[in-house]
Amino acid sequence: MFILLVLICIVGWGSFNSFTATKISGDSQHSSRVAVGQMAPNFTLQTVEGEEVALSDFSGQRIMINFWATWCPPCRAEMPDMQRFYKNHDVVVLAINGTNTEGSSEQVKQFVDDLGLSFPILLDEAGETYALYQIGPRPTSLFIDKSGMITHIHIGAMNVEMMIRQLKGMPEM
Repeated sequence: MFILLVLICIVGWGSFNSFTATKISGDSQHSSRVAVGQMAPNFTLQTVEGEEVALSDFSGQRIMINFWATWCPPCRAEMPDMQRFYKNHDVVVLAINGTNTEGSSEQVKQFVDDLGLSFPILLDEAGETYALYQIGPRPTSLFIDKSGMITHIHIGAMNVEMMIRQLKGMPEM
């Protein structure tokens, strides 16, 4: 019975990994996947305030991208830590909300106001950035160094200590 349970976990993890693996390009000839050690694909989205923001706007800075949703309890749980991380460390935090599953950007604005978040909250209303990064489970966070390279991908909620550990592991360049 134990061996069967282990096999189910291994098969499930393999399926989960292939589900969360990320294509960099929608080009059918390009089969690269977003992974640690690769350059983060650029994107442009609007903030909840309507300002256009591109990943490339933060070139030369250390970045944490977080994919989240208002209906996601682990996302809500990690947001206060993300706010502390953003306020107390030299890092850009970009939180991307998949509003195509939310129903309304007003829900997102209310969530942000309720938690007092001051880092950029980006709306992926068409789901294009979620597709570009092949985001499945939420929350998912990516850490990007000053050169634009992905240094860490984390699926699940993070606390501030985990975020700091990833930041410290990035090259200073």
